Amino acid sequence: LAGTHFELYDKDNKRVGSALATNAEGYVYFDNLEPGTYTVIATRATDGYLLETNTKQVTIRKNQVTTETFVLSKRPRVVIVCENDKGVRMPGATFTMKGPDGKVIGPFVTGADGTATIDNLEAGDYQISQTGAPAGYVITVAAVNRSLTPDHTEQVTFIIKTKPYIEILHYIKGTTTPLAGAKFELWQNNKKIIEGYSGSDGRVVFENVEPGQYTVRHVSTPDGYTIDTPSQNLNVEAVNSGYLQFTSSRNSSILITKVDADTEDPLAGAVFEIRDLQGTVLDRITTTTDGTATSKTLTPGQYIVAEIQPPNGYVRDED
Repeated sequence: LAGTHFELYDKDNKRVGSALATNAEGYVYFDNLEPGTYTVIATRATDGYLLETNTKQVTIRKNQVTTETFVLSKRPRVVIVCENDKGVRMPGATFTMKGPDGKVIGPFVTGADGTATIDNLEAGDYQISQTGAPAGYVITVAAVNRSLTPDHTEQVTFIIKTKPYIEILHYIKGTTTPLAGAKFELWQNNKKIIEGYSGSDGRVVFENVEPGQYTVRHVSTPDGYTIDTPSQNLNVEAVNSGYLQFTSSRNSSILITKVDADTEDPLAGAVFEIRDLQGTVLDRITTTTDGTATSKTLTPGQYIVAEIQPPNGYVRDED
């Protein structure tokens, strides 16, 4: 590769000679050097390329030629593809990109072939955002994240639709783990329009909705979980779809361990009651041979644990 620039420094960190660039054969020569240790620094890569390393130490010996090789990789590039929901590539869609440095570049507009190509990028993490759709279409995915690596072209496809839709994402609270089997209903003007259940990816999609104000109700969730937010409102616009995120909290159980006060050996046969704060008994459990007992699944909150019967040969610890 021609056009990569190098400088040479001696052991005292003084530059030796002038900065030089590689020739058409990819070589640069530093002549008439005294024996010793030197540092070679690549100060600028050939256009369109990235240096894997830019500094190397070399040892020069008398009457010998020393060769050091620097490897360059092509800069990453991104090809953005915009298609409608029938798979036809669409011109006139606009996009921006936010790079590892936090700066936003663009806009980039898809051409007649429905693609936009961005070259000469730095390696790293990017957010690619669709900021506009052709007339008569709506954006379905606002942004995606991609990690770009040297010598690689990343193709990203965005799908646009002719009518807005509402997408619901359902997760286990505090995680990004999708939760299937939750029921959601779409309401407008106090009338239920449609219902659906979250799939294995946690998604529910209500297609072909008209622009306007809607309420999404989270009406049921899988066993062992509790609904966090019963409903959310959203406004669907003609040029944008609606997105909502719901979560369900894992219900908890109470694990009890019963041991001998002196030896700490596990004790079987102790009976406990789990009560709510009003004293209602919710569960009755008995410790097994390992001294433990686990309650049924409980909703988040405060509970009373009461030992009502100690193991044979023991008395309750009133503390």
